[in-house]
Amino acid sequence: MHLTKAQERSLDVRRAHGYGPIQMPSERDRAIQELMRAASGPGFLAETLRVIHPRSSDILSAFAKRMATLAVGTINASIARDGLAAVQLTRANTRDFREAVPARTLLYRAFAIIVANPDSEFRKAHQALPVPMKETLVKFADREPRDRSVQAMLYHEESKGGSFRFVCDW
Repeated sequence: MHLTKAQERSLDVRRAHGYGPIQMPSERDRAIQELMRAASGPGFLAETLRVIHPRSSDILSAFAKRMATLAVGTINASIARDGLAAVQLTRANTRDFREAVPARTLLYRAFAIIVANPDSEFRKAHQALPVPMKETLVKFADREPRDRSVQAMLYHEESKGGSFRFVCDW
């Protein structure tokens, strides 16, 4: 697996500032989304981790949060699945598993809004993961509802004029 120039630029940690609030979808979103789709399937995690920068976790986490919002706004579960792939890479690319929890929470809620069965989506996604990470993803789905709520992660949902977004409260 090789990154395209657009994917390299999109995952460049020196260009991370200001990514979160820009218009969706952006060229950066599309480049990362293309990588997530190319990297899906058995073995995607190890192969993708081999070609991305170890500090790309912040960008992947921001991408996952953006995809949660975009998925709800467009009612498109495949976009949320791209975000979930990015969360899996974030989790594998960082020492602190908690860094992936806010994005995972938003994606769980996005699936609940779009397909009504987020547990099924999380369980499907865990099949491509190594054993320690499988437990993390499934355990998240098994949490108490209040512990996996967007409010627990200090976010809220906002709908205005036909558009939707998750808003960070901190």
